[in-house]
Amino acid sequence: VCLTITDSASCTDVYCDTVKVLVPFLIAIPSAFTPNGDNANDVLLVKGGPLLEMELRIFNEWGNQVFISSSQTIGWDGKYNSVAQPEGLYAFILKGIAADSSTVDMHGVVNLIR
Repeated sequence: VCLTITDSASCTDVYCDTVKVLVPFLIAIPSAFTPNGDNANDVLLVKGGPLLEMELRIFNEWGNQVFISSSQTIGWDGKYNSVAQPEGLYAFILKGIAADSSTVDMHGVVNLIR
């Protein structure tokens, strides 16, 4: 970015500098998904980022881990050991490192709707 300044005597000076624009870093996990085979919202994926490193873990109501992923392109299809899991709330834990070197530490619940 350059700024040109001209005074009343027509003397001109230019000052240039680099401006770094920071875009807010956003990561989101949908609050619900519908793995019903209609190709719309069938897979729970981590949105935003990108994340350089990540670990997403999903747990059922008994605290058993039913899914783990280390890639934003690999999401949960609502199955565990190829068996469709029942509707309901599942806990998630997401840990990672963002492209801006910040750490990501999220947890919450997601609703599996069939």
